Amino acid sequence: MTARLRSRPLVAIAALLVLALSVFALRGLRWPGFAEVVPFAPPLFHGVLEARSVDGLHFEVLRTPLRFPAETQHQAWTPEGGRRLFFFDGHDEQLKVLDLDFAELESLELEGDCGADPPPGTACVDPCWLQLPDGRQLLYYVAAPRGLDPALSPGGVQVHVAVSQDGRRWRPQPGAVLQGRSVVDPDVVALPDGRLRMYFTSVLDPGGRPHQDGLPAVYSAISDDGLRFEREPGQRLADASASATLALPGGGYRSYYHPFAGGIVSARSTDGLVFESEPGERLPAEPLPGSRWVGSASPAVLASPDGGVWMTLNAAREPWFPFNLLAVARYGREPEPVAP
Repeated sequence: MTARLRSRPLVAIAALLVLALSVFALRGLRWPGFAEVVPFAPPLFHGVLEARSVDGLHFEVLRTPLRFPAETQHQAWTPEGGRRLFFFDGHDEQLKVLDLDFAELESLELEGDCGADPPPGTACVDPCWLQLPDGRQLLYYVAAPRGLDPALSPGGVQVHVAVSQDGRRWRPQPGAVLQGRSVVDPDVVALPDGRLRMYFTSVLDPGGRPHQDGLPAVYSAISDDGLRFEREPGQRLADASASATLALPGGGYRSYYHPFAGGIVSARSTDGLVFESEPGERLPAEPLPGSRWVGSASPAVLASPDGGVWMTLNAAREPWFPFNLLAVARYGREPEPVAP
C-alpha cells in the first residue's frame, strides 16, 4: 500500500509530461524569431528538399523530399556531369553520398573521426567537397558532440579535412584546417589565382568573444593548398548561418544563407570579401505552404550548365503526436516515410 502511494506522484508527473509534449507537438511549438524551426525535432525529423531557379534569385521548391531523414547537406557534380548529395544521415548517424542520377547511396569511408566506429558521442556533419586541379579530392567536415548544435557546443568545434584519390577511401589529415572555436559550416570556393577561400559560420568574433547581438555571422579564411587556412580580417556577413557561395559567370560571387529571422536570402560581392544584401527572400521560412515542412535553412547550391541554379535545403518535418514521441523513442531507427 505504501509503495503504491509513493508511486502515484511519479505517475502524475509522467502523465503531465506526456500531456505537455502532446500539446507542444500538436501546436508545432515554434519559438519566436527562431526561423520557424521546430525545437523538438531530433535528426530523424530533418529532411532535404530541392529547389530550382533559372536566374539564381527566384526558386521553386519541388514537393517531394529529396532525402529523409537527412541534414547538413552539400551538392557537387559527378565526373560524368551528374549531381550528387553529401549529407548527414539522421538514421545511421553517418556521412553519406547519394548519386542523384542513379540513386546510388554510399557511406563515406573516413578513417578515424567519421569511420564506422567514431569516438563515443561524436557525429561528423557539415560536409563540403572540392576537387583540386591535380585530381585530389578534399572533404571538409565538422566533428561535433552528438545532440548539440555544433556552433553552440561549449567545448568548441573546428573544421577538419580528409583527402581521397578515388572519392571512396578518405584519409583525414591531422589537426584542424583552421584554428579557433566555433568554426562550422565550411563553404569553400576556388579563386581565379588558384587559392581557396573558406567561408564559415561562428557565434564568436576573432578574439573568441560572443557577438554582442548574440547572432552567428559568416567569416572567411584563405589557403594555398586547402589543408591549412588563415583567417581573413573582417566579417563577411552579419546575422548569417551556413553560407553557400557561387562564383558568377560574369564575375563576382553570390552567397546564399539563412538569417536568424528565418528563410533563405542572398548577398552579392565583386571581390568575395565585401557583400551587399540583395532585396527579398530566395525562399520563405515555410518552403512548401500547406505542408508540414518548416524552417528553410542550410542552403547548398550548384550552378547548372544552362545558367540556372539547383538548391538543396534543410527543413524540419513538423512533428505531431503520437508520431513525435514514437520517433524520439526510436531514435537511431528510421521512421516510416511521410508525404510532403
